[in-house]
Amino acid sequence: MVDKTQLYPTLFQPGRIGGLRLRNRAIMGVYPTHYAADSQVTDRLVGFYRARSKGGAALIVVEGPCLDFPRDYRGGAQLRIDEDAFLPGLIRLTRAIHGEGARAFFHLNYPAQIGSAEARVRLYERANAAELGRIIRTFGDAAGRAREAGFDGVEVQAGWGELVSRLLSPVYNHRTDEYGGFLVNRARFLLGVVKAIQKSAGPEFPIQVKLSVREFLPEGFDVEEAQAVAAMLEKEGVASILVSAGTADTRRWALPPQAAPPAPLAPLAAQIKEAVGIPIVAVGKIKGPDAAEAILASGQADFIAFTRPFIADPDWPAKARQNRPEDIRGCIYCLQDCSGSGVKGLGRACTVNPFTGREGVLRIRKSSKRKRVVVVGGGPAGMQAAITAAERGHGVIIFEQAPYLGGVFAYPRIAGYKGDVVQLP
Repeated sequence: MVDKTQLYPTLFQPGRIGGLRLRNRAIMGVYPTHYAADSQVTDRLVGFYRARSKGGAALIVVEGPCLDFPRDYRGGAQLRIDEDAFLPGLIRLTRAIHGEGARAFFHLNYPAQIGSAEARVRLYERANAAELGRIIRTFGDAAGRAREAGFDGVEVQAGWGELVSRLLSPVYNHRTDEYGGFLVNRARFLLGVVKAIQKSAGPEFPIQVKLSVREFLPEGFDVEEAQAVAAMLEKEGVASILVSAGTADTRRWALPPQAAPPAPLAPLAAQIKEAVGIPIVAVGKIKGPDAAEAILASGQADFIAFTRPFIADPDWPAKARQNRPEDIRGCIYCLQDCSGSGVKGLGRACTVNPFTGREGVLRIRKSSKRKRVVVVGGGPAGMQAAITAAERGHGVIIFEQAPYLGGVFAYPRIAGYKGDVVQLP
């Protein structure tokens, strides 16, 4: 039954992916935090994901681990799941997520290329059929351990120019064996991964495929082939499809920047939804609950995956559910502190949220004595100081000579494509 008092009734309807019941339609998409240490779960990692679960996410897709050490190993900041020794930390992580009400999927991926820059090996070209079969089995082994660790399902990466997407692509895949040529052969690896996961983790264990449905390359993988692959995946028992786009050479579509329009991939999700009956997840610069509600209510998708909005404000679902959208700390899609190596000495963080990645360290506690606090300057730093002081229970006055708050963030002549920045204050 739709709650007529709720601003976002469709967004906060419970839903199902496979046999898994989710409390709403808001999914936190995969985000490589780089918060692991020696590939083990850390307090920082647990604190980050616990906060997003507590804030109201229905499902959290946890960052991709190393499946095949040392071939696909990317350093100690990456989790591992290739050995049982890493299970205790992962069990601790899933318990923290479950403890606040969210479900958890583990993101499984394999790189398209391995080796150093001087000796790079393109697996989609060089790996023979036997080697590809071995890699397929590593996905299955990882899924089995993910289930042991308490994960509720897995997400398979079939985008971003990684191995699965390169093998699907008519641009990159020039193989002449059973993994190349016609679409049914180019999809063979992905379907093999699905079968290996089902064999290892059980046929009822939910599998979500993150499928790049359009490469935006001449003669590249496009929606028509993606619809056919989606139908193959549904037939094999995949529970849901997250509709992404772009590849290694067109990543602006996979991670839409400030200059991109809102929700540029939602129409692609609608096209895949026409081809299958399983849940479809839309993703890509979907700006908060209003945009999500519009996409869901119009039937373009069944769930919405947000990543950067959850980095900027882990509590945004709770605020939206309470009809307080004006209190959401909105993402400005700057791709600064949350990407690359992040902030020097801190790692991946957030331009607009100083608490991101430090949820277990920075806590706002009520002051034992209420004071009157004066903040001089209403720029970003002054506004955050005022907010923190108010949250501690103090009375706050801001002095600002301009007729608006926000400083340079709200400069009225800022470039038009940076409208997200202007909206922040």
